Parts: sequence; structure tokens; C-alpha cells
Amino acid sequence: GLGKVDGLNEMRLHLAIALQERYALSSHREDLDSATDCCELARNECASSKSEYPVLLATLAECYRLRYAVSGAVQDLADAFTLASEASNILPPESSYRAIIQLNLGRVISQRMQEHFDTREVELAIALHRDVLLISGVPKHLRADHLVNLSVLLWLQYNDTGALEALDDMTNAARDALSLRPDHHPARSRALTMLGISFQFRFNKTGAMEDLDEAMSLHRANISLQIVGSD
Repeated sequence: GLGKVDGLNEMRLHLAIALQERYALSSHREDLDSATDCCELARNECASSKSEYPVLLATLAECYRLRYAVSGAVQDLADAFTLASEASNILPPESSYRAIIQLNLGRVISQRMQEHFDTREVELAIALHRDVLLISGVPKHLRADHLVNLSVLLWLQYNDTGALEALDDMTNAARDALSLRPDHHPARSRALTMLGISFQFRFNKTGAMEDLDEAMSLHRANISLQIVGSD
């Protein structure tokens, strides 16, 4: 009956999320392909009125975004944007999934912008991240993910406008993200990268040697983190 189908779709969604998490650790393509298959099957059978439907769309969008990173197929990125946008648009404002769904959309947009810059899309993604960061109770790891992706988008905005405010905000977002990551945790790497880049850009703007010294210190810390992580 219908109840059984709904239950199966929820199970497929949970399996897809677990497969995505394992893919993040293993980079085994079969995990990503299996997660995508689970989501596509569930999407075909799940009623759009169900509460888990936005989460399902966002999870499938993340599958396509990850697949694009491997395949480079432009259609994967386009599909990821369409699905992530729909998930964000139909999500109830009070949903507990807002932080993760808006994160997925922000990641898709930042990846799209590295291929083809669009001022309005960047501003939209920046606003999405800032809205989530105003929500109390967002777990530290999700807050850090939002801050890192916000720093990437602000970097893109700075490259487009040259506005020092964007560079200042980029630095602050990356620094705040780093403060939320445990020492020696591999997830510190992206925050270290973005913070280091922000100080390099600051040096290019001001010529202050302390900014260049700070950039080199951060990049060295990132290299050390990678060496320790590979032992």
C-alpha cells in the first residue's frame, strides 16, 4: 500500500545519505552511484507533499554536484542547481533541515560561479548562508561548513568587485570557521586555505608584509595538517 511505499522511500533516503557520507571518506565511485540510484528511485515514487521530499531533492542535488566534481559533466551541475533550488523553495521556514538544505544550495552555486560568474546568484548564496548563521542551535560542524562556503562566495565577490568589505568578510568567515574545527581535524583544511588566500589578497591590496607572513603561516599549517593526516 501507499504507507509501505512511503516507508521504503524514507529508508532509501537514509541509505543514500549514509552512502554519501562513506563516499566522502572513501571516494569510491560505486558509493556515489548507489546513493544517486537510491535518491532517483525514491524521487520517482515519493509524493511532493511528503515532509521528506525537500530533503530527498537536496540529497539528490548533492549526488549530482559530487558527480560533476568527478565527471565534469555540465548537465550534472545544472541538475544539481535545479534540484537544490526547488528543495530550498518548497522547504517550510520552520524546518529543522533548513541549515543542511541551504548549505547544499550554497555549495552548488559556489561551484557554478567558478565556471560562470553571475552577480545575482552569488548575492543569493551569500544571503542564504548569512540567514542560516543567524539561526540558533545549528550544530558546530554545519555552522563551520556554512562559514567556509560563505568565504568562498565572498572571495568570488571580491574578485568581481574589488570591494575591501568583501575581503574583510571573507577573512572573518574563514577565521570563524577555523575556530569551530577541532585541532588536527582534516576539515580544518578548507578553512585554512580560504583564510590563507584572504591574507594573500590583503597583501596584494595593502602591501603589508605581516599579511603575507600570516598567509604563509596558514598555508604551512595546512601542509602540516595534510602530512599528519596521511600518516
